Amino acid sequence: QEQEQEQEQEQEQQEQKQEQQQQENQKQTEGEEKPQSDDGLPGFDDEDCYAAALVSAKTGEIKYAVAAEGEAKPLFRKEETYSVSRMKEDCTMEQVEVDERRCLLEAARGTPGKAGLWIGGEQFSVTSSSEVTIPSAKKKTVSFQMVLANRPGKGVYLARSPGAILVARWKGDHDHNAGNCRWLVYHFIVDLFNKGYFHDINH
Repeated sequence: QEQEQEQEQEQEQQEQKQEQQQQENQKQTEGEEKPQSDDGLPGFDDEDCYAAALVSAKTGEIKYAVAAEGEAKPLFRKEETYSVSRMKEDCTMEQVEVDERRCLLEAARGTPGKAGLWIGGEQFSVTSSSEVTIPSAKKKTVSFQMVLANRPGKGVYLARSPGAILVARWKGDHDHNAGNCRWLVYHFIVDLFNKGYFHDINH
């Protein structure tokens, strides 16, 4: 009987913890604001989003870029074109020319080019690409392309509209930090859409 009572108490405690966690998650999804930088880009907490940039979807030009304190630059792109070696399917090596501006524009459409996605001299593998529909203050259906790319221990979200690409970088645990970064990106873009800025970065 004592064992049964202890098991019941443990089960009750677990249920209470789960209920508290659900309530906290609900508060976040109902609009609890995450911090933003002075530039208006998503805020930082060292891992969930330690660097962010807004890039022209037409030219690839970086319009705004910010990073958490202590993070080295460049975090987003090497301006010069360079070559890298990689193994082909037949196990022979080949030289591939990398233009990070072009890599970013292609990957943000969900279709990486021959070189793949390179940011700041690091290669990322695109693992998912989907069209995300969001509510608009003008009651019109709007959507943007959301791309996730990873490498060991870190990753990047690319959110693309016809006019702009938001680049948001995270590091740490994929399930935790990547999920939080996606949350930041989504709510930041909803705000930009509702203010009319994300369609054309030059506005």
